[in-house]
Amino acid sequence: MSELSQEEIRRKRLAKLSVSPQQQQTPPNETQTEGQSTTLSGAPGGVSEQSTPAVHLPPIRPTDRHSPTTSRAKSAHKKCKKDESETERPSESVVHGSSSQDPSTLGSGVHSFEFDSGIDTMEVDDPGSYETGTSGRHPDTVRTSGNQPDNVRPCSLKSQVSDLLNVTFTTPQDGRVHLPELSDSKLDIDNPNSLEEYVSLVVMEVASLPVDTLVSKAPLPPLLSPHLVPELHTIAPRSCLIFSFLMQSYKQINSQINSRRSRYSQPLLLAATRVVSRYSALLLAGTFHPSDTLSPLLPYILDDSIPDGFISSLFQSIDEESFEPTFSPVVSNVLDSLTQLDPSSQAIIAALSFLADLSALQTDNVRPFCRLLTTSATWNPSPISKATGRELQRFSALGSLLSPSLLYSDDPRLGDRLVPRGSDASQPDPMVAAAVERTQTALRAATYRVVHPLVLQPDTRRALLVYLAAFVHRNAPRCRLQYDESLVAQDGFALNLLDAAQQLCVKVNPERVDGSYLVAPGCLIDASQSTRLAATQQQLADWAAACLPNTAPNFTTEIFIVAVHLHHCALLPALRGLTQRQRAKREVKQVLRELETSESQWRGTPLAQRNRQMLVVLRDKLDKLSVAVQLDRMALLDATSLTAALRFYAKLANYIMLVALPDHRVPTLPLPRVTPPQFAAMPEFYMEDIAEFLIFLVQFSPLVLAESSYFPDILTFLVLFVSSPSSVSNPYLIAKLIEVLFILNPAVQEATPRLYDSLLSHPLASNRMAPALVDFYTAVESTGSSNEFYDKFSIRFHIAVLLKSLWSIATHQFALRVASESPEFVRFVNMLMNDTTFLLDESLDCLKRIREEHEAKKNVSEWESQSREERESREQQLATDERVCRSYLTLANATVDMLHYLSRDLPKPFLRPELVTRMATMLNYNLSQLCGSKARELKVSGARERYGFDARHTLDQLTDIYLHLDEDSGVFAESVAADGRSYNRQLFVNAMAIIRNYNLKTSTAVSLFEGLASRVEEIAVSNRQEEMDFSDLPDEFKDPLMDTLMTDPVVLPSGIMDRPIILRHLLNSSTDPFNRSSLTESQLVPEDSLRRRIAEWIESRRSKP
Repeated sequence: MSELSQEEIRRKRLAKLSVSPQQQQTPPNETQTEGQSTTLSGAPGGVSEQSTPAVHLPPIRPTDRHSPTTSRAKSAHKKCKKDESETERPSESVVHGSSSQDPSTLGSGVHSFEFDSGIDTMEVDDPGSYETGTSGRHPDTVRTSGNQPDNVRPCSLKSQVSDLLNVTFTTPQDGRVHLPELSDSKLDIDNPNSLEEYVSLVVMEVASLPVDTLVSKAPLPPLLSPHLVPELHTIAPRSCLIFSFLMQSYKQINSQINSRRSRYSQPLLLAATRVVSRYSALLLAGTFHPSDTLSPLLPYILDDSIPDGFISSLFQSIDEESFEPTFSPVVSNVLDSLTQLDPSSQAIIAALSFLADLSALQTDNVRPFCRLLTTSATWNPSPISKATGRELQRFSALGSLLSPSLLYSDDPRLGDRLVPRGSDASQPDPMVAAAVERTQTALRAATYRVVHPLVLQPDTRRALLVYLAAFVHRNAPRCRLQYDESLVAQDGFALNLLDAAQQLCVKVNPERVDGSYLVAPGCLIDASQSTRLAATQQQLADWAAACLPNTAPNFTTEIFIVAVHLHHCALLPALRGLTQRQRAKREVKQVLRELETSESQWRGTPLAQRNRQMLVVLRDKLDKLSVAVQLDRMALLDATSLTAALRFYAKLANYIMLVALPDHRVPTLPLPRVTPPQFAAMPEFYMEDIAEFLIFLVQFSPLVLAESSYFPDILTFLVLFVSSPSSVSNPYLIAKLIEVLFILNPAVQEATPRLYDSLLSHPLASNRMAPALVDFYTAVESTGSSNEFYDKFSIRFHIAVLLKSLWSIATHQFALRVASESPEFVRFVNMLMNDTTFLLDESLDCLKRIREEHEAKKNVSEWESQSREERESREQQLATDERVCRSYLTLANATVDMLHYLSRDLPKPFLRPELVTRMATMLNYNLSQLCGSKARELKVSGARERYGFDARHTLDQLTDIYLHLDEDSGVFAESVAADGRSYNRQLFVNAMAIIRNYNLKTSTAVSLFEGLASRVEEIAVSNRQEEMDFSDLPDEFKDPLMDTLMTDPVVLPSGIMDRPIILRHLLNSSTDPFNRSSLTESQLVPEDSLRRRIAEWIESRRSKP
């Protein structure tokens, strides 16, 4: 048989590939499916692959994919034959997804492929550029590795091709693809392209074989795993098998290139690499499979079995125009897989690593994958329904990339696997928590490797910023306290996106962030609906109009401001969700406990069946909530994520301080009198989010804050604005910052003593924070909120705890002593007395009602005689009273405690004429509650432990305050005696009896109190006598408001009043008591003539016998 030339064999192989389905005989194992055929576009006469149904490849046993590929070979110089290479098959993997890329978009058309192997039209490097050590060598001489001679015979090269590609040209061999038609082909070593041409012929011959032959000869790829992906997808059989052949060939070639003892020709290895890469590109572009099937590369990606260097070689083998048709289908498959795979599987990391490798590919400073991603229709799809946030997650490329999450709401299967049902532990298993943290860290690190290259070139950087801004706008409902979760992105995607933004902000310098960005032209963020720190909408509009157009904002400004808004709509809602689930768990647990406890009451009643069903429902709900809370705690409370958020909020705190103090590089007090417009126009939530995150952190993970190096900046921010409460319009914002300082108290959170010490010793706090807290105590009396009356007590409780700590520090105590001379401190003392009166009165009333209910329940027959509805109503009221009592007593105890130490060390403000009478009246009233005739009504079993009511301690403090204010002038004793409502001698007698009985005071203090009681009684007797003497008091001498004798009359715009009475009124309301018009102390004019006449009249009455 005459030998065929290489060109004749090549044309014969091409002709076989171009035979139409009608002319080609269908192999036995291939079945023609009606209406299903794939035509290779551009081929003359309609070149097509015989349509066959996709085959389900049989599963293979998993192998160690990390074991090295082995090969055994005999000498290629003996009879041009070689034993079969042994390579390990990849392990089983999990894949899913689909590709819809039109193969006609590939850079080199199939028309070229049919006539010149699809090689010449691709932009590749010159073959010689891949050779090492062959510079200047004649093309006819081939350099081989090892001790091979430079001139290698064609027969030897053919044998090497046979070994590298696992084929045989002569005698059939098991495990090798037999290609007898190439047995007589010639290899022309005088032709520089001969090696590539010959390898191409071999690959084309394998590609033309029937599917049944390929199935029996070609090595199989990793397969899909039905236990991880319910829908077992398939891959087109021909493309799957051809690609498997190419991958195994590449592995063999690559192992020989990297081997120091390789006996193969180096030019042959490089030529084979180029050919295999080019044909792989054709396959990935859809040449051999329909557009709606999976990419043949996908199993290798998810099994993490892609050979080293394959992606790079693939990239080098195609031109820029061919990148999209080559990689777009497999990228689409990978993104689809990310939304379906188990987020804790290694396949997820492998897929993300593949995308990261694609992101790193670049040529001429252009990253084609980044451009492909950001210019695709799935980058930032337009909304088509009201669920705009959820659409962005489901249909965008980054939505798929960032969807893998370990949160229970994103994948309940994880909770069922990691947290056993019925587990109600307050803390998750440490080993499981550590595994979750490692997995989550690995996931986010891998996704960041994909996202980060997007910012390295201008067009994709802008696209990423626009996408982040779109997420903020389309997920704005997440910022509300209540929202429809089906309309917005899930927490997992939001937090993954946020993590990428946080990492992009790591090197951001707050000094380079433009404070006027939010009103700049082209701003990506719409903050028009946000409440501002200190600017009205009109002021904001005026300032924006006055701002001159600046240059385009820098990337630092845009990524930082966008990240601030991302935290607002991503992180804080997720943290609130965890808090709400924990609260829901406690409530369900409480209801379940109550139902189980009362089983003896409803067993055997008509409600028994309903209650048993409810028990089943409640237990199941409690199990689910327990699993959800534990898994979410592990995912949300990992130290890495919390530290990243804390680092960002420290930058935000520095940015706010820089904007508030534009002329100071170091924070200082006081803040400028004129608020900078950039600061005034800043959204409120910039500050509020810092406070809310810190509160969450101290409650759930205090050690992260305690061990952080970012806390000093945040503490400076807190002290700066707590010490300047007038810098913002909303008092609740300052109250939030004060709450942060409150929860740092070791009495509240035992893990933060070092942080609290840092607060007490902060240099900015020493002179200004304590007086500022005193001023704010009075300012919250009126906040404009509908709940201001009750809100103020919580705020004042936090202030009271802080002031008590500050009072123990000499510098802070000195600052308060100086402030005590101011009118604001007098208002503060007045508010203290108001609060003490209200809180003690309300809490003691609650105690009386609680005692009544307890006594009623002791009479079992009478209690059972009531209807079930009435008993339930009384039980609910009792529970309400107990809750209110605990709350009010907590506040009252803190207030009385503050009165106690302030009256001891700063008695002067309490003895002012406008305050001393009210102080004495308040003390007398509460003393009568504790020691009067109705004191027994306060006796409740376990009152101290259950409600925090310690009657003896309260009595001790109140009687101490009497002694603190009893000075030489006798003003306080006169005020006590003048109280005609509560004072009587027996009250003090009872108080002294209790004090002696329980040893509440020292003997010296008891003697002092007895002396005060005696003097008060003497004054009271004298007052009663004067009342008789002054019974004919003229009306013009009486105060029109209180109907008492005036001692210092003053003229108001509306009339005349006694000065102490009108000043006391002004402490609570700056209005005229008669017409409600505005009134200040400076408007009061002394009425000296009336005062003289009153004094003369009093003297005349006293001089009568």
